[in-house]
This record gives sequence, C-alpha cells and structure tokens, in this order.
Amino acid sequence: MFSGRREDVSQRVFQPQILGEAPYTPTLIELNPITQDRLFKSIHRSVRSFDAEFHRYVESKCLCINTYRLRGYVYDMSMFEQHDDNAFILYTVDQNGRIDATLRICRDLQSRLPVSAALPKEYPHFKEQGLALGEPGRFAIVPESCNFKRFISAAYEIGIYCQLDAYLLQIRAEQLGFYERFCSAELLSSEHAPPGCLHLIWRLDQTPPLFLRVFGNHQSDLLNLINAQGELQ
Repeated sequence: MFSGRREDVSQRVFQPQILGEAPYTPTLIELNPITQDRLFKSIHRSVRSFDAEFHRYVESKCLCINTYRLRGYVYDMSMFEQHDDNAFILYTVDQNGRIDATLRICRDLQSRLPVSAALPKEYPHFKEQGLALGEPGRFAIVPESCNFKRFISAAYEIGIYCQLDAYLLQIRAEQLGFYERFCSAELLSSEHAPPGCLHLIWRLDQTPPLFLRVFGNHQSDLLNLINAQGELQ
C-alpha cells in the first residue's frame, strides 16, 4: 500500500494526448499538503475525457506506473484499470502544480478487490462474515514530497465515512512493523503475494488511539467538504 522507499521519478511520461478516452470514472480527491491544517481540498465525482480532472487522473497513473517501474516492481499495470471504476484516487500537488503523490482506494462493489484473487480462502470468509471491505493501493510519491501522512490519514477517514469494516492491504515486508503498531493490522496468508510482499487486514474499528494521536482526526474536515460539494459515491 504505502512505501517508505522514495526513488527518483523525474522520468515520468505524462502524455495525455496519446491516451484516448478514459473507460472508467473514478472519484478524484485532492488533499492539501502537510503544511496546511485541513486535510481534504476538493472532490471531483466524474472524469470527462480531456477535462482538467481527466488530466489529473492520467497524471496520477503516470506517476504510479513510472515509480513502480523504477523500483523494479513487477505488476501487471495498465494506464486505465477496471478497478479504477468507482474507486477514489487521491493526490497532492507540489508548488508547481504537478502531482507529487497519489493513492487509489477501491471498494468491494461491482468488482472484487484487486487483492481478492491472492486471498482465495480469507476473502470468501470475510465476505461470508458480511464485512464491508476496501483496499488502498497504487501508492506512489516523489522524493521531494513530505505528504505521506496525508494519505494514511485520508484512507482512514474515507473508510470511516464509507462505513467500511476493514481494509485489505498488500505491503512490502519491511513495512509490517508500521502497520502492526499504528493500525493493529493482522497478518494474512501471503502464499500468493508477489515476492517481498505480505497481505494484511486493517480492521478500522480496532485502530489504536496511537493512530489518531500521530495522524490526527480529520472526519469533520471531510464532512464539511462533502456538505459543500456533495456525497462521495
């Protein structure tokens, strides 16, 4: 989900003019940088081809694709993915107006979560329990950005607002201690995880008080923005 490793992604290839129309319609959520108190800045619930939101959608995916490529991660990743549909794509921008970090949050709606195929036993079990599930992923950040905390805070607040019970996570193995400490995340079977990765479940109602002390409580900020711009869908 989130990686503390920050590589040079100056080789980003942002070329929306060659991409054609977006077949999926995610909700874009811009976050304020860490220097501002308010976490959430704006919500755009529809992406029309070649409008400003479409360009942000493409730019966020370019950042993610190139970051993963430079890190040597082997993922089957396209510019437009089925799981983008009805997902939330979060991003922050730098002082020059370029996206410097991005995260996608999928909900278990029409299509199964991306990680579901890698959890052939646990995923059906969680569904039988009636858990409302989500999955944060596709996180990428440029070396100069200090906005990591923005995204884990936003993931928590969006999960609470959407009444999710838990997030399923795929993380790098070296990040396990972070998620155990701050999220009380539990280790799941990682038999089908990519090399060097682990699967976890983060039960939002079991998030420890330490999380809110470190990352803050921004639910009122999200609610104020929703009241001004409309419901998350």
